[in-house]
Amino acid sequence: MKAAGPATDAFASPHAHGGNSIGRTMLRVQIALLPATAFGFWLFGWPAFFLWLLTILSCLGFEALALTLMGSRRIKATLLDGSALLTGWLLALTLPPWAPWWVAVVGGFMAIVIGKQVFGGVGQNVFNPAMVARVALLGAFFIATDYVTSPNTGAGQIIFGLGVGLLTWIIRSYGGYPEGMAFAVLLMNALTPVIGRQGKPLAIPETREA
Repeated sequence: MKAAGPATDAFASPHAHGGNSIGRTMLRVQIALLPATAFGFWLFGWPAFFLWLLTILSCLGFEALALTLMGSRRIKATLLDGSALLTGWLLALTLPPWAPWWVAVVGGFMAIVIGKQVFGGVGQNVFNPAMVARVALLGAFFIATDYVTSPNTGAGQIIFGLGVGLLTWIIRSYGGYPEGMAFAVLLMNALTPVIGRQGKPLAIPETREA
């Protein structure tokens, strides 16, 4: 009698379908998110709702755009499977409710295009797309722009930004570490005293008491 092969081998019929699908899985997660989302709307009001809606629409839009550019014939089916919607939903829950609108749009691009489609789409991505966008936004717009540890000159800020981008690419490409943003920012922070000598310091407005 032949022994059973690896888990990837197909066994003799009949086979029973579990009845699960991508759409059903995404729907279950969305239902589970409803209580926390509703509480967030109640706590933070309309800004939280608009940010949530814009983030979801951005993810759906970039999903459609990416699939169109790749010549996919399953654009409608992919948009309706709930994966892009869930990505936008999860990303919105990690963002401050008072974040500007462009954060939602940039986050949608990072999540769908960088975190998902470059790997081949749903099921092929190595990292959670929403968390890829969250980390990218945190590093690019919050950590790297800290006033205390970044240069206070126009030329210095340009050099600082280019250095962070270059080091992030080097660490991710050759260092075997998927998230190099934090290390890149720390390394450039150490060079801030030198970089800050380039150009004229930016004017800081005075606060006068009435």
